[in-house]
Amino acid sequence: MDYTYGRVWGFLFGWAQMIVYFPAQIGALSSIFGVQFVSLFGIEAKYANLIAISLVL
Repeated sequence: MDYTYGRVWGFLFGWAQMIVYFPAQIGALSSIFGVQFVSLFGIEAKYANLIAISLVL
């Protein structure tokens, strides 16, 4: 990014990835895992969020 758009845009892109992109990706993947885990093992659906949160922690 630095070479193409300059240092400022490269810096902002890096921070945007760290603040927005990576946490959103982790949250989405853990939510999907929670839903699939509940579905696979026949656990009540209300525990999907708890499983997703415990996976992140």
